[in-house]
Amino acid sequence: MHFLFTGKRLYANRSVLSTRCDVMKRMFSGNFKESKSELTEIEIPNFSTESFLVFLDFLYSDHVNFEDANVFEVLKIADMYGQTRLLTLCEYSISKKAQYSSLRRRADTLLQVLLCIQVIRV
Repeated sequence: MHFLFTGKRLYANRSVLSTRCDVMKRMFSGNFKESKSELTEIEIPNFSTESFLVFLDFLYSDHVNFEDANVFEVLKIADMYGQTRLLTLCEYSISKKAQYSSLRRRADTLLQVLLCIQVIRV
C-alpha cells in the first residue's frame, strides 16, 4: 500500500504500521474505508511528504530526524495518530530550538507553538 501526496507516493507495510500504531491498526481492521483489502492508496492532503516521511520513519525505526521536516507538522501528525513518544520528541526539539534562538526567533517559535496547540485542540 502507499500514501499519496500531491503527486508523490510513500510506500509502507500495513502489518508494520498496524503493529506500531493503534490508530492505524483500527483504521486497517475496523469499519473504515482503509480496511478494505483492495484499497492500496491512502491520500494524505494536509501534510507535506517530508513530515509524513519522518512519521513513517519513526514507526519503522523508533528514531527521529527532523532535518528535512517541519517539526510542528510532525507534532500534528503524531497527535493525529496517537504517538505520544513522538509528541515528546517533537516538544523536546521545539524547546531546544527556542533555547538556542535569538529573542525574536523565540517569539516566532512561541507563536508557532500557540497556533499548533490551537489546531490540535480544535
